[in-house]
Amino acid sequence: MAMDSEGGSARREEVADAARAPAVGAGGGPAQARHREFYARLTREETQLLLLRNVLYGGLWSEIERDLRRRLERKPYVFRLMHRIEEDLARIARMRAYEEAHQTDLGVFLPPDTVDR
Repeated sequence: MAMDSEGGSARREEVADAARAPAVGAGGGPAQARHREFYARLTREETQLLLLRNVLYGGLWSEIERDLRRRLERKPYVFRLMHRIEEDLARIARMRAYEEAHQTDLGVFLPPDTVDR
């Protein structure tokens, strides 16, 4: 999923707009509090993966997972992560499972200034 500077810039703007939009389950009430609490317990590595998903991979877990698996197979990939790929895949699985189980997007809890980069 390589992007040129022009396309990458437009894509980042789309992702930033989508991240600021309310997600299913991100409204008020107990559901939002529970999701915010889960987000607050994410490790620094998990938060970094969440940010990378939103900024570089169009908000799709499948794209970042594919990229990491390609890296494992020594195929072309988008972003070189500093952490072990197996650990990152486990972190992604944890966050993805939470989002799917609760029909929410944890990316809405990222600070706005991190999405606009």
